[in-house]
Amino acid sequence: MISMRMTFALICLSFALPAVAQTRAEFEDLRHRVEVLEQKSSPNQHTENSSIRSIKLNGGLEATILSLGRNKRNSDLTVSVRIRNMGKNIAYLAGVLQQSGAVDNTGVHFQGYRMWGVANCNANSSNPASICLGIGNENCCKIPIQSFTRLDPSPQSSSMADGIVINFVFTSNGAHSDGPFVSMSMNLLCRFVQDADVDQTLSENDQYRQFRLMTLSFPAQLVTETN
Repeated sequence: MISMRMTFALICLSFALPAVAQTRAEFEDLRHRVEVLEQKSSPNQHTENSSIRSIKLNGGLEATILSLGRNKRNSDLTVSVRIRNMGKNIAYLAGVLQQSGAVDNTGVHFQGYRMWGVANCNANSSNPASICLGIGNENCCKIPIQSFTRLDPSPQSSSMADGIVINFVFTSNGAHSDGPFVSMSMNLLCRFVQDADVDQTLSENDQYRQFRLMTLSFPAQLVTETN
């Protein structure tokens, strides 16, 4: 024969079980809704993250980081940046390696070590951009006017295959870097030409005078570890 205490416990349990079942059903429904929202928001989040990697520059130029890797052994960074000309004028470009660098979110600094994919200059000077243009010392590091990289406009194109890809190697000079985020900046010498025929009538000195220094500063990006 069931005691009064046992009877009371069974009555309490009979009321509790439906409540637990209802709570669990509500929890499962809530979890399902969250999963649906995450699936719907994922494309937008991806687009926002991708847009952070691109910056717009003067003259209609656009720069996008394609890859950012760090060597586990020596902490060297390898970076690929695509430059596209979305403007209306021809652009002539050259990179200034000494004025390009990076820093991770722990404060470790990197300096430019190598650059290829664009005409470049590595003048060891307090004002390397001027030296690259032959100002002050024309016998050192001056970039020949014919050697600047030409980038024709393609404002109607939506293909990420257009433009040029500039590759960098940055060194930390032996400092160990383990910060997950890296900010990068690079300097480009740039001049824009509206009429190529008119430009051919200019002297080289006039063409050199048209160059301006352009700084590309990318916000912090997640770095990929490489072997």
